[in-house]
Parts: sequence; structure tokens; C-alpha cells
Amino acid sequence: NSEGRTHKVAMREPSNTGLYDMHGNVWEWCRDAWDDGAYRRRPDSIIDPVVKGPEDAFRVLRGGSWGDQATHCRAAYRYRSQPDFRYWLGGFRVGLFPVRS
Repeated sequence: NSEGRTHKVAMREPSNTGLYDMHGNVWEWCRDAWDDGAYRRRPDSIIDPVVKGPEDAFRVLRGGSWGDQATHCRAAYRYRSQPDFRYWLGGFRVGLFPVRS
């Protein structure tokens, strides 16, 4: 349903959780460092594979884009790229969280 192009935010129906455009609009850059086995080795508690330093050369992209096949358009599908890579099917999501005083 992409009509072969990127769409403005919230132009499609939200997910069951009320989030818009989570899959298939553009690849989303994540804070995670790329690690092939990060999720196989992770302990019982969820720990994000965050960037620790320059040795973490690749970053994670998730969600697929309108130009990808359906199997790539899901949060569990990860791709890697260097942080200075720019791509017209890539973007990022700004997450705002309330702060308790």
C-alpha cells in the first residue's frame, strides 16, 4: 500500500499499540551497535547492544522500507550500515518519554 514512495507520518492506520509507521515506510536508524549474535547471547533481562566506542563500526537499521519485500518490514528484521551512510530509504524515529520530577 506504499504506492512506491515514502509517506508523511500517520498517513496510514496505526498499529494495535497506537504507533504509526513502524514498518515499511523507511529503514529506521537505531542506537544499537551491530553484533551478529547479540540476541542469541543476551541474558534473561533485556539489554540493548549499545555503542561503546569506535570499535562498534556498524549501527542497526530496522523496519524495512516501502521498497522492500514484506519479510523485511518488521521490527525483528535488522540490517547494518556504517553511521555515515546516507540512503533515501532511511530515516530515524524520535522517541519522547515523560520525565518524572
